[in-house]
Amino acid sequence: MKIKKIVIALIVSIFTVGSVMANEPVMAPKEISSSVAEIIQEKVYYPDFAIEDKFQGDVLVEVQITEEGSFDVIAANSVNKDLKTYATKTIENITAESFKNYAGQRVIVKINYNLLLY
Repeated sequence: MKIKKIVIALIVSIFTVGSVMANEPVMAPKEISSSVAEIIQEKVYYPDFAIEDKFQGDVLVEVQITEEGSFDVIAANSVNKDLKTYATKTIENITAESFKNYAGQRVIVKINYNLLLY
């Protein structure tokens, strides 16, 4: 009976320590999120293949700001995998040194590809 109580206490303590030690991603403040979204919107163009195929849609991207001020794409989602790949590669090639101070913070950006707006 003592061993059972010790095992249960050990399991509970492991889960408690694991929960306390878990790293939650730090989302950037609203003003930083807006600035990152503006830069991404300026750099990520409507790709020719999507225009030719008359594809419209959204790409939802979560980026993390690196120590160099560039962006790592943590997650991306879109109905069109080619559009998702294009957006991911383009975003990862953007460098904005003004964001170095915000390294580790994350931003979620929605990129809208709409032929009526183009």
